[in-house]
Formats: sequence, C-alpha cells, structure tokens
Amino acid sequence: MEEGFLAAMLKPSKSGLRLRWRRARASGPEQSPTHDRVVHERAEGSGTRPTLVAAPAVPSFRGGLAQLDAMFHPKTVAVIGASEKKRSVGTIVLRNLLGGDFKGAILPVNPKRARVQGIRCFAGVEALPVAPDLALICTKPGPIPALIDALGRRGCKVVVVLTAEMREATDAAGVPLMDQMMALARHWGIRLLGPNSVGLQAAENGLNASFAPVQAKPGRIAFVSQSGGLANAVLDWAADHNIGFAKFMSLGDASDIAFGDIIDLLATDPHTRAILLHVESISDPRRFLSAARAAARNKPIVAIKSGRGPWSATAAARHSGAVIGDDGAADAALRRAGIVRVETIDELFAAAETLSRPRRLFGERLAVLTNGGGAGIMAVDALAARGGRLAPLTRKTLAKLNKVLPPSWSGVNPVDMSSDADPRRFGEALRILLADPGVDGVLTIYCPLPTVVAEEVAAVIIEAAKTTDKNLLACFPGGASVRMAQGMLDTAGVPNFSAPENAVAAFMHMVEYRRTQDMLMETPPAVPEDFVPDHAAARKVIEGALAQRREQLDVDEAQALLAAYDLPSADLSDTPGIKLLLGAQIDPVFGPVLRFGRGGAAAEAIGDVAYALPPLNLSLAREVISRTRIGQAALRDPLQAPFDVEQAALILVKLSQAVVDLPELRRLTLNPVQLGPEGVRIGGAGIAVAPSVARGGDHLAIRPYPQNLVRTVTLRGAHEITIRPIRPEDEPAHMDFFAKLTPEDIRLRFFGPMSMLEHRDMARFTQIDYDREMAFVATKRNAEGAEETLGVVRAVGDPDNHSAEFAVIIRSDQKGLGLGRVLMQQIIAYCRSRGTRILTGDILRENRRMRQLAQELGFVCQPIVEVDAVRVELDLTLPGRDGRAAGPASA
Repeated sequence: MEEGFLAAMLKPSKSGLRLRWRRARASGPEQSPTHDRVVHERAEGSGTRPTLVAAPAVPSFRGGLAQLDAMFHPKTVAVIGASEKKRSVGTIVLRNLLGGDFKGAILPVNPKRARVQGIRCFAGVEALPVAPDLALICTKPGPIPALIDALGRRGCKVVVVLTAEMREATDAAGVPLMDQMMALARHWGIRLLGPNSVGLQAAENGLNASFAPVQAKPGRIAFVSQSGGLANAVLDWAADHNIGFAKFMSLGDASDIAFGDIIDLLATDPHTRAILLHVESISDPRRFLSAARAAARNKPIVAIKSGRGPWSATAAARHSGAVIGDDGAADAALRRAGIVRVETIDELFAAAETLSRPRRLFGERLAVLTNGGGAGIMAVDALAARGGRLAPLTRKTLAKLNKVLPPSWSGVNPVDMSSDADPRRFGEALRILLADPGVDGVLTIYCPLPTVVAEEVAAVIIEAAKTTDKNLLACFPGGASVRMAQGMLDTAGVPNFSAPENAVAAFMHMVEYRRTQDMLMETPPAVPEDFVPDHAAARKVIEGALAQRREQLDVDEAQALLAAYDLPSADLSDTPGIKLLLGAQIDPVFGPVLRFGRGGAAAEAIGDVAYALPPLNLSLAREVISRTRIGQAALRDPLQAPFDVEQAALILVKLSQAVVDLPELRRLTLNPVQLGPEGVRIGGAGIAVAPSVARGGDHLAIRPYPQNLVRTVTLRGAHEITIRPIRPEDEPAHMDFFAKLTPEDIRLRFFGPMSMLEHRDMARFTQIDYDREMAFVATKRNAEGAEETLGVVRAVGDPDNHSAEFAVIIRSDQKGLGLGRVLMQQIIAYCRSRGTRILTGDILRENRRMRQLAQELGFVCQPIVEVDAVRVELDLTLPGRDGRAAGPASA
C-alpha cells in the first residue's frame, strides 16, 4: 500500500488545526442512571425544585475536565451543614443558593432538622435521594473525612470544603484530618476544592455556591483567588464599579483543585473573555505554566502575585501553608506563560477592562487628547515611566488639527485643546488622531468644565469608537459631574478610567500582553551547529565530586564543566570595563532559574538582574537581557553597546542547556564575565552540586526538547531519514513544507482548500508544549545540505492526558516509501509511553489509504454524521498490532 496522500484529519479552524479534545468522563455505575427519575417537591417559598433518584457507586478514577465542569454546571447541589443559625456558614451558603437563579435541585443535609430555610432537609449523605453533582461542606473539621467517604460511596464527584481549620486539625490519635480527607477523596475519585474556600459562582446558570456577602453581577471575566478575604473584597469592589463576572471562585488551600485545573477549564469556557488571578503560591508549576500558556494564546490572563519580599512571602506562606519561592522566579514564570502581572486591584480590573475587549492592539504608539494640560502631562509621565511610546504626529495630522483647534492648542502630542474645547472639537480632533497611520491608540481625557456637558463629550467618544478598529480609551476624572458620562461609556463598551495614570496603565497592559504574545510566537534563530555539549565529560566531573561527598566544585572541576559547554574561563584581573553576571539557581517552586545582569563586586548592590526559566532559545535569551538596565542600554545603541548582546544570549542558551542536562546542578555563578571582540571571558565560576534522581527534564518547570526521541529510519529503497520532535526553529522549513503540498494533500488534511499559513498560525504548529502535545517531523538533507521536511504527524492531548487527537500529512513526492506508517507507529508508541488512554482522528471517507492504514494499526472506525468522514479511535491500553515496530519513543 502507498501512503502518498496520507492525511488523517482534524477539523479545520483559523489556525489550521482545531485543538479539539474530548473530555474524559468519570466512570461509575451511578453516573448514567443519576437523572433517570425525577420527582418534585414543592417547598414553602422555594418554588418547585427537582429531587433525583439514583443507585450506589463504586470507587473510580479521578475524572478530567468534564468532572470539574460539573462544579460550575451541577444539576444537584448538597449543602452539608445547612443551617438557620445567624451568621453561620451553612446558613449563608444555603441562603445564597436559594437566592440565586439556580434551577437545579438543592439538598440540605443536617441530622437535627427536617426542614431548613423552607425546604426539606436530609439527615445524612446516606439519606439523599440522589448522588449530588456538587457537595458543599460547611461543618467543623471533625466529621469531614467521614463525609468525604460517604459522598464517595454515593458517587459524588466534586466537593467544596468551606471549613477553615482543616490544616491544623487532627483526630484523637493525632492523625491529621487533612491527610485522611485527601486519601479518601483520591480513593473515591473525588475532585476537591478547598478547604478554606469561600466557594464559587457561575453567572450563566445563577449558581451561587459560596458564602460571599455579595452576588456577582453577570459579566465576561473570570476571577480566581487563593484568598477568601480578598475574594470577598473584590466582589464588593466590583459591584461598586459595575463590573461583572462569568465565573468567580476561591481556591482556599488548593489541596487538590488548583490554578492549572481551573485555567484549563476557563480556557474553553465560552462565557469567559478574560481570566483574573490572585496568586499566593503555585503547587504544580508545570501544570500551571502549560495551562496558562495554552489559555493566554486565546484570552488574556492577568495576575496579582503577592509575596514579593521576604516579609510578605513569609506571611503568604503562613496564610496558604505552601512554599512561596523567589519573586524573580515567579515573575519569570508568569511572563513565560504569557500572563500580564499587575500590582493592585485597580490595575487588575483596569487591565481586564481593556484586555477583555475584542479589539487587537496592532502597535504601541499612543496619542493623548485632552482639554486639561496638567492631566495630559500626567498621562505622558505615566507612559514614559512604564516604557511606553508617545505617537509622533505626521505633518498632515498637525495641519488638520490646526484647522479645527484654537491657536492656543499645544501643537504636539499630547494634544491639549485648551479649556474652551467643546464636544464638537473633541470629536473632530479625535477623528483626526484616529486617522493618523502612526497612531495605534488614543486616550481622550475630559476634565470637568462648567461650560461643557460631560455626557455630550462621552457621546462623541462613543461614536468615534464605532468607526475605528484602533483602541480608544477614555478618562473622565472627577465625581458626580462625570458619573453619568462614565456610565454611558461603560454601557457602550468603551474602557474608561477616573485617573490618567490608570488609563495609561491599562493601555500598557495591552502593550505588555502583545509583547509577550509576540515574544512567545517569535521564530528563534538556530543555535550554531558547532555547539555540541560534551555531556559525558560534564557528568564525569559531577559524579567525581559527589563520589567524594563534595557539593562545591574546585577550580579545575568548574573549568572542566564549563569547557564541556563551550564556556572558556580567563583571568580578568587586569581588565577595566563592563562586567556581567550570568548564572543559575534553584527556586523551591519552579526549580532551576537562570539569571542575567550587571556583574562585578557590586553586583548585589546594583541589583540590575533579570530571571528566566529554562529551557531557553536565542529569542528568549535576548528577551531576558532586554529586561535589565544594562541590556536596554546595549539594545538602544548597538554600535556603542557596552557588551555584545548576541554573545550574551548564546551564553545564556549554553547555560540553559547545562541546567537541562544536569539536574545535579544546584548553583552556578559566572561573575565577572566580559564580552567583546576578543570573545567570551569568564573571570570566576562558582558551582555547587547535589545528588538528583531526576531524568528527562523532570526537574524543570517547563518540559525541554525531548532529544532522546530523535531517531534515524531507513525507508523502502534505502532512503534514510531522521524522525524527531518538532522545534520552534523549524518554522521556515515548515513553511517550505506547506508550500510543497499539493492542493489534494491540503484538502485531505484540512477538509478543504487553505491558503498559505501566516507566521502566527505556523508558530502554533512549531512552538508546542511537549508536556501536552507532540509533533514528529520526518526530515532529510537536500542537495544544498539544508534540512527539509517530508512529513509530519502530531497528537494534541487533553490536559489530563486521557485522550489525544492525531493528524498526519506526507508530501506527495514521498509516496510509496512507507513514511506514513512509520510516523503513525511513532506517534502511537509515544502516546502509549506517556500513558494516554485513547488516540483519535478524523479521516475523509474518500481517503481509502489512510482508512486502511488506521484499520491495520488497530483503530476502530465510526462514521461522522455531519461530514463525509469517519472518526477512528485506538484504545492505547490494549496491546498494539503494529506500534511495536516504532522503536524508542519514551516519554
């Protein structure tokens, strides 16, 4: 059989590959009959609510996102510890549930009452007529383990523990109740939110499963907080500022359900346009970073991270009971994930106000239009302080403004129209600025005047917003005289603020989000091919020191290890000039972290340093350098740069590779380092090591390139090719590969015609998260010695690694060589080694070759009704028919 037109299909989308995963469903006998029978009870004052009848359950595996989705969309909710006592948690939670617009069944549990707050109450979990989709525990710590056990036996899958004292509580034998609770939750496959959680709210179904004092207004923002007190404060603040939420929840101690789980859930939530986080600690950094990076590509994530300094970090650790880590490492992690970090609650919502709007920011140049010179100057100061750019106005724009503004106007950006500016002039000047090709956004500031009606100025801004795709922000400082105008802008969806610096901060959050996304999508240049680390030599040095039970490498050992990564040492005692510091250290949360900054004896006092998580490529390394003052100086004027930026970036990449390869490295400091025409000169190196059992990048927060999966294969006709995981540097070759595909190749792969993919689309194909997806490319050297792509197979897994969806495409000129089979065997073996349970794909019905290959590989076919295609599925938990020939594909 020939595989010339092999093309197993995923449904097309704008990005070319629809990342569609089927959510894993929790198993158990009670899952299907749960809602088979419905009876109704009319309770006084509560209307009609369904009560459900169900069957017993047995222990089952912990489900994926479908199980968590039931937390926000339950059909039945049990309130354990429901009460009528004044100010008790059980009273408030039940009152909030009943007071919302939730249509499902509410089942109070209290052994001392037959009815509570007007509806029937049950004596215990065993007495419930149905297994609740969601259970809210509002009791004291003592009975909670037994309650988890009872809920597990009934088949409940999500439990929210609102109890605050669990962390310190023990039973009579001194065994921590928290440990007992978590062991039982794992046994029964229960996902648990809390303890010490305020609960959650979901606007689309009126669910208020919390003891928050305020019901959130409906909106398009999701807010997730570790602090219950802060969560309540934010709800109160948001209500006062007319801000609504699609989802609202408090993680509490995050003993099970954590940020990564919720971000994955919100990433595909159609009701959520932006995600706001309050972060104290991160319990699973790899899951957090993978989830955040995937979500941030489609919707903005804004975070406040508390615990910056040693005092606040200690307080945060005591509050959450978790390890906090270094703030520099946390900042690097948030940046790497594409998260915008802010400092205050005002900033958090200001960022959400702009980032959640559908308009895309195409540039960074801001024009300021104002009727108050002082306010305009404040805006420009704030813009400069945040590293923003003031838009230079063209001569044509200046000439037009001269015609419509009074002679006393400023004549430059910021455009100060003077105090006699009326709504007509506001509108004319605003339209002129928006038409300037050098302006990417406009901030309009109106200072209250007795001669001008604020609402008329707001109306002019709203009309201008309808006619432009540029970002338009408004600032109406003041009180009662501008309140109605602010409401008009809110209703029209125009971001507006009460202070110029807040408006500028919101604009710069858009800029930062754009910069971060561009940085994450940038195609990195290839590392020089002559950089080939000597892993064996480096490992020999480390093993020698550890065999002698030494943690600190001596001078000769340090030089030998550096030489293994092409980092030469030198004597710098006789050279004045710019000295740099480069190094790596271990963060208790994120693991290895790289550092770059100003070096020398006064390095700590100068404090000019930036952090980054490995692995790094050259683009990411340059970005780290750009976040230091010394780096910014070098980038501003390359001809007068105090050091060679490209050399510094390459050293960071080499250090990153050492950290990836050698989990035993605990600390590595290169100081001083000088870079110049004579090359790299490292004056001092301090290296500490310790035993480690980590392998394959397990010690890193971000999974590195899986070099161990590179292999050479001989196809029919003695054609030798390389099969390896794709990497970001492959984008140019992937573009060339796509250009060489025939229309028929493309039609079979994408279920229809498709034009050339843009950089943004191609970056998504080549810059993948190896922890969640994999793409193997088949390559060979052409006549010019360059590597070209012949075919590619990829699998995109769901966040819980339950199932993955594959796609494969081969160039037509490579047909008949068996490449399609080899690639399919490779992806099957890889997914099986990762513990993936199900592998699926969609194939056009007419693609007989691919359907036959899938059948030979053990896939089961089912028709897809809506299109002329079949869905193939392979159970990877069963022995494979043909995957054994794929060779090494270890995770």
